[in-house]
Amino acid sequence: MAEDLLSSLEKSFQNIRKEIRDPLDVLKFEKNLDYARKLFWENGENSLLKIGEPSALAKRFMALQGELNEMRAEQEMYLDYKQQEFRKKEEERLEECNHQLRQRRLTNALNKQEHEEEHSTARILTQQRSLQSEISSSLLSMASILKQNALSFTNALVQDAHVIQRTGETLEGNQTKLETTNERVMKYVRSKKLGFWKRLSMVLTAVVAFIVMLFIIHFTK
Repeated sequence: MAEDLLSSLEKSFQNIRKEIRDPLDVLKFEKNLDYARKLFWENGENSLLKIGEPSALAKRFMALQGELNEMRAEQEMYLDYKQQEFRKKEEERLEECNHQLRQRRLTNALNKQEHEEEHSTARILTQQRSLQSEISSSLLSMASILKQNALSFTNALVQDAHVIQRTGETLEGNQTKLETTNERVMKYVRSKKLGFWKRLSMVLTAVVAFIVMLFIIHFTK
């Protein structure tokens, strides 16, 4: 019975030897091998009195156990390799995640900076528009004041022109009167018919008329 179980285990071992199996499968195989070895020793103790020790079967057990130990060592090496490979992939994935996170933070920072720059630009444009509006209003107000001042100055010039015209007319009239008076005085002088006081009164009249003319010219400016 132990030999049949051993033969079955040898065939099963050849199947699982082709590829690395689940450690649970290997553990089950090892338990079955221990059970077969137990049966072998029980049968061997019973048959030692009849035919002696079955050394060939024991060697088969030892060989199968050795191959099982080698497979377990290979499996441990394979698991270590897979573990390192998994750890490497996890580190690469973590590095990729960190890189994406840094890129995302950088993008967010750039977007925030761009948004702040746009907001600052919009605020500057608003301030410039407000300043331009104030300047335009001030220019319009100054233009209106200048227009009013120009109109007032024009009206003043027109009034001054009328005053100057009236003053000129008055001066012409006074000049005519002075010329007439002068002619009369000259006639009186030539004819020597006038007395001293009359000549003096004429001269005073002429002087007074001249002074009046000067006052008129002074107050009409």
